Amino acid sequence: MNIEKNRYEYRQNTILCFRNAEQSFVRLQDVLSLWILMQLAKP
Repeated sequence: MNIEKNRYEYRQNTILCFRNAEQSFVRLQDVLSLWILMQLAKP
């Protein structure tokens, strides 16, 4: 019973961790593309 509960919580934490990593990666891509646009916009 306890092991099952721990396994479930571990899986939930792993999913949350992946989701956070995914979001920060998307944010990083946004910053990168914004930076590239600014570089291109420079005369």
